[in-house]
Amino acid sequence: MAFNVTKIIDGATIEVGGWKWGDSGKGNIVRINELSSVRSDPTYNSIAKSKLESLIKDKSVDLVKAEKIETLGDQSILYCSVNLQGINIAEYFPELRQAH
Repeated sequence: MAFNVTKIIDGATIEVGGWKWGDSGKGNIVRINELSSVRSDPTYNSIAKSKLESLIKDKSVDLVKAEKIETLGDQSILYCSVNLQGINIAEYFPELRQAH
């Protein structure tokens, strides 16, 4: 299912127009699994955030391969992969991806 990216929060976190994942939860915040390591490095986080802005801000993406939902207060965060036109956006960040 396609979701519109409304905001880039940091180099690994985006806001979409609202997701619902089965009975597990719903929300607007998505943490991109493959880019999550950049959040701890301010330089890479800044680079990744800028790159995400130009790649997916105000565009339609698919949320796939959900791994978990984390609830922080009244916010739920979906941890998953994000695809743009069928391509995992982590492919655009070879220098920033976590080693799996």
